[in-house]
Amino acid sequence: MARGLLMAILALALAPAALAAAEPPAASAPKPSDELDEIVVRGARLYELRAAVVKAEDHFNAVYNQINDVDDFDIKCTQDTPTGTKLKSRYCRTRLEDRALSDEGRNFLEAVQSAAAGDTGAQPRGMNAEMVMMAREAEFEKNMVSLFNTHPELREAVKEYQDALQRYDRERVKRSKGRIFSFE
Repeated sequence: MARGLLMAILALALAPAALAAAEPPAASAPKPSDELDEIVVRGARLYELRAAVVKAEDHFNAVYNQINDVDDFDIKCTQDTPTGTKLKSRYCRTRLEDRALSDEGRNFLEAVQSAAAGDTGAQPRGMNAEMVMMAREAEFEKNMVSLFNTHPELREAVKEYQDALQRYDRERVKRSKGRIFSFE
C-alpha cells in the first residue's frame, strides 16, 4: 500500500510538469497578425423566400392596379384564417369577384331569413359569384393581354414574381428531399 501511495504522490507531483511538456511551443501558436480563413454561409430561410414571393406578388398587383382602367378588374389580396383551422390563407381577388361573393352571401342570408319567417318559396336571387366572373372572363383576359402588350413595367413585375416563386419552390423541394406533396 505504501508503494501505491508513493506512486500517487509522484503522479501528482509530476502532473504539472507533464502538462507543461504537453503544451505546444509558443513559436507554433498563431500570431495575432496571422489571418485565419473565414467561412461565410449564405442562405435564405424558407419563410424569407416565401415573404419575397408575397412582396413580388404585391408589387405586381400595385403596378397592375395603377395602369388598369377597369375598376372591376383591380386585384386585392387578403390573408385570413378560415374557420376550423389555424393555417392562414392568402387570397387574391378582383373587385368584381369580391362584390359578387358579397352579393351572393347577402342574397343567401335573405333567403334563409325569408324561409325562417314562413316563406316556403324563398330562393336566393341573382347570379352566384362564379357565374358573374365567367360572364366577364373574356373581357378580363382581353384587358390583361392589352396591358401586358403595352406596359413593360407590368411584364417586369410578373417576371420578378415568377423568379421569386421559382427560388422558393427550388429551395422547398431541395430541403424536403422528395417528401413534398401539394394539395393544389
